[in-house]
Amino acid sequence: MDDSIPKVLSGEMIPFEANGTKYWIRQPLTEDLDEAEFIQRLIEKRTLLRPEVAELCAYPCTPEARTGFEFEIQKLETLYRDLDPKEVQRLSNLARRIADFRRRVESYNLGQELADERSILARDRFLCIILLCNEAGSQVIGDTSTKEGLQQWEDLDRSVKERARPAIWKVMRLVDELPFG
Repeated sequence: MDDSIPKVLSGEMIPFEANGTKYWIRQPLTEDLDEAEFIQRLIEKRTLLRPEVAELCAYPCTPEARTGFEFEIQKLETLYRDLDPKEVQRLSNLARRIADFRRRVESYNLGQELADERSILARDRFLCIILLCNEAGSQVIGDTSTKEGLQQWEDLDRSVKERARPAIWKVMRLVDELPFG
């Protein structure tokens, strides 16, 4: 069992380090997840409308993308098999995710692959802005609709933004797999 699960369930944050400084990713609120999903979908649709990306939809996805789908499906199927049959909600969520991955891999193409990469990056950047915390648990980046908040984001070293992504993915995976409200 992932040792992060009890920590996240108790409200603890996921730590990571960048440039010798320790940061944390807090558990997202439902509103944070809804906004992140909206941003991801918006960027995906907008990216697919670009003519140079739309042309790529005629080509199959890369072998690495197909392998990634197959790996995720196998991982989810293992989780599904290992769950207690009494965990009906988690079983239902996993069954839905497995079916989604299987359906998606059938028609997945190079344009979609690039749009996904771009939209996931946009989602991760948004989540980094709102979930990134310091040692005291305070948000590192202020409101990016203000000049000060936007400057804080621009001044944040790119390596912090990149190192935050695996911690964000871990929190997202846990939120997706566990019974949060």
